[in-house]
Amino acid sequence: MKLFSGTLTVPALLAVALVAGCGKSAAPDTEPSASAPATGPEPSVPASVAAPMASEPAAPLFKAASYPPRDECKDLPGWSEFRSKLENAVASRDADALAALTDPAVKLDFGGGFGVKEMRLLLHDKDYKLWDALAALLPLGCASDEGGATMPWIFARAAEDVDAYSGMLALGPDVPAYAKPDAGTEPFTTLNWAVVNIEQYEEPTTPFALVTLPNGKKAYIETAKLRSIIDYRLLASRTKQGWRIDGLLAGD
Repeated sequence: MKLFSGTLTVPALLAVALVAGCGKSAAPDTEPSASAPATGPEPSVPASVAAPMASEPAAPLFKAASYPPRDECKDLPGWSEFRSKLENAVASRDADALAALTDPAVKLDFGGGFGVKEMRLLLHDKDYKLWDALAALLPLGCASDEGGATMPWIFARAAEDVDAYSGMLALGPDVPAYAKPDAGTEPFTTLNWAVVNIEQYEEPTTPFALVTLPNGKKAYIETAKLRSIIDYRLLASRTKQGWRIDGLLAGD
């Protein structure tokens, strides 16, 4: 995964920067995206046009790396109990329960922020929406390296050529890509847990983001169906007291 330097703040670009030591890359699934075969010659798109023209025929099938969530942590000693407690704490927004699963020196950012007390403040900060971030990453798998755990899985397993700054994961096996920012139109292709590159994005409340697909085409995808590779991640280690969260990070 390509790294970058600099500081991004929530909610910039749907997410933030990559923490050092994100683990080894695993071979992603490679599957064709579900789209109709081309019915005519490939149309030319003027450089001034940000996305494919609405009248453009369906794109031909293309293969793209697929990153469906995987759980490499389920068989780690004590993980199932930890995971269950974590899910319950997040579902009930129970700060005490989450604190009990957290290392006292938990790292929270790259500017020196750490500790359970600071984490509690972030949990109650409406701008951070940390509870929502935790809920969003839980279904996205877990990677295990040298006994540690990283959620979501893709953070530790994205291919080396994925750009950490612009890479966005399409959240699902059938995410539609449109020629214009209108979900009422027919998508010209769909994505299966593929990584796209962000081209134009303003705020998380923006309904659509302009992206570059794995085959180089431009498209609009609903913002709610994209997640930055460098969005919030939870890092955990096994201690004598059981599994503990030692990192809850977004940014650089």
